[in-house]
Amino acid sequence: MKFFLPLLGLSVAALGLSLSSCDTTRETTTTPGAPTAMPSEAGGIDTVTSYRRTLTQGSTQYMVRTTGEGSMRMMSIGVRQNNQAPVALRDTLDGEVQQTALLPTGGGQSSLLVFVQSAGSGSYGQLYGYLPEGQTLRRLPELPELTGPASQGYQGHDTFQVLGQEVVRTFPIYAPADANCCPSGGQRTVRYTLAERGQGWRQTRVEQTSNN
Repeated sequence: MKFFLPLLGLSVAALGLSLSSCDTTRETTTTPGAPTAMPSEAGGIDTVTSYRRTLTQGSTQYMVRTTGEGSMRMMSIGVRQNNQAPVALRDTLDGEVQQTALLPTGGGQSSLLVFVQSAGSGSYGQLYGYLPEGQTLRRLPELPELTGPASQGYQGHDTFQVLGQEVVRTFPIYAPADANCCPSGGQRTVRYTLAERGQGWRQTRVEQTSNN
């Protein structure tokens, strides 16, 4: 499987949404299944907001919003630190946001992780990551492709979560004759940690459970 995480092509843009200061965690979510119409930044034309969430850690706020429907969507990200003007960018998604989370990266900072599920029967998982660096946002490298024993029986349907300083990826295992609906090989979990300064992901452990 491939994760489409281009390192270039990010354009800075205003989000058109206000971010207020807060010292406690606050989350506002619009679920993918309940899109709402919002004015666009360009000229009052309604666009569909398919996901929105704000995460607050200390004096830093992280805001994620996606617009559009179908497999290709536009994602706007804003990070505001210490009541300064927010740093913002836009990115194109191949799929639908399932979850967002913060991953501690040291020095009191966190990376923003956006977990995306692709369209189609495979529902392949993708990870988009962003690390604040002063007045910029840097795209994190893509997760490494599954290889060797970790890739055997893999056909998508990934789920992700953050546990401590690890990204935990779980997916069903398919036997050769299994239909897409009915994996019979159990479940595999792959754990990753982010290298220092966000220079790449390390696969730390692979675990497997069977259906027996």
